[in-house]
Amino acid sequence: MLGEFAALDATWEREGSEKVSLFTPSGGQSVLTEVAFSGTEDECVNSYHMGGNRLALTHHSTQGKQSHLSASYPPRGIEGSAAYNFKLVRVTNLGEDQDGFLGALTVVLLDQGDLREEWTHIDRSGAAVETTTIDMQPSSKSL
Repeated sequence: MLGEFAALDATWEREGSEKVSLFTPSGGQSVLTEVAFSGTEDECVNSYHMGGNRLALTHHSTQGKQSHLSASYPPRGIEGSAAYNFKLVRVTNLGEDQDGFLGALTVVLLDQGDLREEWTHIDRSGAAVETTTIDMQPSSKSL
């Protein structure tokens, strides 16, 4: 159901860091779960699934907020790569005293088998606060 996105089923190492991301399919291959920053205080969970003809993402943050995002499917190609551009649909469980949350995520499946994620956090007004680019390489396939 998730096409080439399901091929992310592996443990991924982050360039220049001991932090890893674990991608695991479940629900009869209908959901791909990413445990990002696994084993650290920054650990968070992303769940990817189809929502009609779009790829949906729910990001579960360390502060208990959930950003719900959506991307066109199939992805657009960039120089032999596939890019999924997730845009914010809504955020839930956002406390009155909380301001920042995930507002966009681009996942790029690079043609050499590597992975790039570009995380953009936004404030309540929708202005970008910070964008972080993370490059990863597969270290092992999940069981």
